[in-house]
Amino acid sequence: MEWWSGLGYDVVSVPGENRKRKLSKLVVNPTEAQTVRKIFNLYVEGNGYKSIATNSTKKDIEQKRTKTSPLKV
Repeated sequence: MEWWSGLGYDVVSVPGENRKRKLSKLVVNPTEAQTVRKIFNLYVEGNGYKSIATNSTKKDIEQKRTKTSPLKV
């Protein structure tokens, strides 16, 4: 089972000798990393999670799961 990587990262398979377990690592996704930085900066500026979600919805910031629907409050 592949583990969830979260916004800003992708899970990449790594070749290995262990055939029972699939090896993988997290790699920064540059496009999503920009989104994470924007959200973090909104937080540092004093915005709460509802404000950030509303702001993200207005600006159509993409989610990791659907890639098309905005964040929901």
